[in-house]
Amino acid sequence: MASMPSKLASCAQVLFGLGLVILAPARGDNGFVGSQVCAGCHVEIAAQHAGSGHSKALARAGAHPAAADLARRGAVEIGPNSAIRFYRAGEGLRVWMMAGQEQTDLALDWAFGAGAQGVTFVSRLDEAHYLELGYSDFGASGLARTPGHAAGPKSLDEAIGLIYPVDGPKGIRSCFACHSTGGVDFSADGETSVGEIGVGCEACHGPGEQHLRDPARIGAGKVTAAGQLVLCGGCHRRPAEASAVDWQDPWNVRHAPVYLARSRCFQEGGLGCTGCHSPHAAQAKAEKNHYRSVCLQCHAEAHAADAAFADCVDCHMPRVKPHERLRFTNHWIGIYAEQAPLQPVRR
Repeated sequence: MASMPSKLASCAQVLFGLGLVILAPARGDNGFVGSQVCAGCHVEIAAQHAGSGHSKALARAGAHPAAADLARRGAVEIGPNSAIRFYRAGEGLRVWMMAGQEQTDLALDWAFGAGAQGVTFVSRLDEAHYLELGYSDFGASGLARTPGHAAGPKSLDEAIGLIYPVDGPKGIRSCFACHSTGGVDFSADGETSVGEIGVGCEACHGPGEQHLRDPARIGAGKVTAAGQLVLCGGCHRRPAEASAVDWQDPWNVRHAPVYLARSRCFQEGGLGCTGCHSPHAAQAKAEKNHYRSVCLQCHAEAHAADAAFADCVDCHMPRVKPHERLRFTNHWIGIYAEQAPLQPVRR
């Protein structure tokens, strides 16, 4: 890896050493005030954020916009003599699944994901375990196996999903921490409570109590480009237990900060996450040619006169498809060989 300015070195060490931390504050008297309070002053930004994927990253299963559509679909065949059906139970959502001679029925408690890519449902099993449903909703393209679950399940137990403990290296707590704001608690019987559903203002800017008391003296926590890779990488990251990046594994492409840290645009140009993406916007990609305009701030002569190059990312940040229903943009910015979207031939 090429050398980099010393002020960025610590960030790269964190990313490549995979000391990536879930930035979840402790619950209790932690100074969080909630996004609705922030909106009292930051009206325009709050309105933008309310329509963003971040704000909708978590929902009660029955309250998620996908729930009504799923309940209308009826039973869906998922394999030979196998089917799944979502249905309403009061304000909640339940799922029935059949595989061969076996069937099961359980309540769905939480929905992870805004729906732009997909929605995965989670159920509390007991005081120490949660189940991640084995089939996720991918909107118009329908249901498919949840990423990370075995394809072609051979039994009902395998089809229904994966069981996770509340805590530990693969605990469900970390999932809730990244999809909510203000800390996560579990009651004695395993019920989850979060400070705020969804990724709110204070997930990035920190607790707002002191800023609220004295906004002229205490800022809202702006973050440098290097800091953004650590902050955003707290959730948009590789699994913490991994020891090295397999650059040939297409699933790793979804960890955008890890890949951006390999780019000269970050190492030498100081390009951070918000150089292209507004964390408040409804969509990652804004108006037409938005990314091209960002690139041309530094690469003014690169294809500047050629209108055929609509967007730089089409060539220099190729899309990778690790799952039949998902695509991710490779944030290792570089020059790629045709049909080889995982590693650039030149950075």
